[in-house]
Amino acid sequence: MSGGVDSSVSAYLLKKKGYLVKGVFMTNWDPLDEGLSCSTNNDREDARRVCEHLKIPFFELNFVREYWQFVFEPLIQYYGLGATPNPDVLCNRFVKFNLLLKSCIRGPESSTEEHVADIEADAIATGHYCQNSLGNFLENSSNCEAKLLRSADPVKDQTFWLSTISHKSLRYCMFPVGNLRKPTVKQIAAEIGLQSTATRREVSYFIYMPKLM
Repeated sequence: MSGGVDSSVSAYLLKKKGYLVKGVFMTNWDPLDEGLSCSTNNDREDARRVCEHLKIPFFELNFVREYWQFVFEPLIQYYGLGATPNPDVLCNRFVKFNLLLKSCIRGPESSTEEHVADIEADAIATGHYCQNSLGNFLENSSNCEAKLLRSADPVKDQTFWLSTISHKSLRYCMFPVGNLRKPTVKQIAAEIGLQSTATRREVSYFIYMPKLM
């Protein structure tokens, strides 16, 4: 749960289908670090408010150290070599669809790290605009290899940003808004009483840039 409209509607759609939903907020950057202005606190409260509205439990997991190790430090190294990597691609591959997933799910893929907070889920779901070959709710789950598919919304499609996550991880991933277009997602949010979430301004985060100075 980011506090945004996509993850909020995803949680609603899951609950509507009868799933036992738990909202998880990721903290990847310390807002107090070097006095940077970061929206983490606001996002956390937005996510908490949505969970209260949907009547689902709220959890927060801290990946500040891991984000630094697997995203920020490699980012600096790549820049030093003249490359321009995308931090979202690195975060999705190493943190969100790896460490977060292992911290949330139960079973052989689960983590024994300190992040686990009694979540014990069978799968994770995000508000990304992409689709899973096993079904956006894993309704077609089988022994076949899971594949990442393009979203129904060509403008908001995010398959590039998720293109490096493993097929193994995809077997545990649901994408509830993958077959919807953004205007429809906003409409659903408004209809279920999340008007402020539906009109929330989309932002891009560049909180790591001052570190390079």
